[in-house]
Amino acid sequence: MPYRRQWRAQCWSHYAGTSWLCLAGGREMIRSDFHVHTVFSDGRNTISDVLRLAAQRNIGTLAITDHFDPRDWRPAIASISELALLRHFQEIREESTRQKIDVLCGLETTPDSDGRLTFSTLVRQASLPIITSCHYIPDAPAAIPGEYFNDHYWKTCKEFMLQMALGEGDILGHCEDYLPIEPLIEGMGTTYEIRRRICAEIVDRYFDRPYVEKLADNLLSSGKCCELHSATRTPREWVVRLLAQRGVPFTPGSDAHGEALVGNTGWAYEIAERTGAHLISGRKELYERR
Repeated sequence: MPYRRQWRAQCWSHYAGTSWLCLAGGREMIRSDFHVHTVFSDGRNTISDVLRLAAQRNIGTLAITDHFDPRDWRPAIASISELALLRHFQEIREESTRQKIDVLCGLETTPDSDGRLTFSTLVRQASLPIITSCHYIPDAPAAIPGEYFNDHYWKTCKEFMLQMALGEGDILGHCEDYLPIEPLIEGMGTTYEIRRRICAEIVDRYFDRPYVEKLADNLLSSGKCCELHSATRTPREWVVRLLAQRGVPFTPGSDAHGEALVGNTGWAYEIAERTGAHLISGRKELYERR
């Protein structure tokens, strides 16, 4: 083990400001990335660009998971039709054949308040993985901008998160960051860094051990995976360790919207090794879990 840690430390490198893991002898480790966006929803790269970058960065299995949610608060997302999504999937398959890279056609969505998906069976069957993330709270309580620590709001959010963990879909996405804080920061001109600090304070205050224990119960009951969200390096390490000890499986995701983050899942592999977490990295195991 000391030798293993030594060569891993020696082989740490950086690409475009992001971290990458290498194998002994300087060969880059083949990883997976199950959470990437394109211009189809709110990403900045085309399908072709994403696949080219993934191939350059030794991503063995890639999942393009654009937003698809008929009830999303952003009109550009809510207006995407099921037919458009299925055509998007066909374009992904055609481009993956041209570039010879293993690509999954998935999506990211917010389910109903009871954890059920809000689109047709056809779309469900065509999509793998389906990431369920809390981009907003269905039937959310009233919120006042600036009141970040609204007990009732975050109690409702946690109840919804637990329902998502128990509900439909394959992966629980970014469960400790990118929280639904928009109603709390409306008109306040925050930066990305400030929003991350706000989310971190909220998580430390409200997402306590009894909640995490219940989250583990629900994930185990549904069979869903928990995402190791490399963009924000969440969940917290003690949470990953607790879920791992309970037997919850994980998936690596960059949540890339731009070029720099495509394939940047090195943190997920690092924390999985530190905590003993089971990290699903291939198409076959993801299919088998469904």
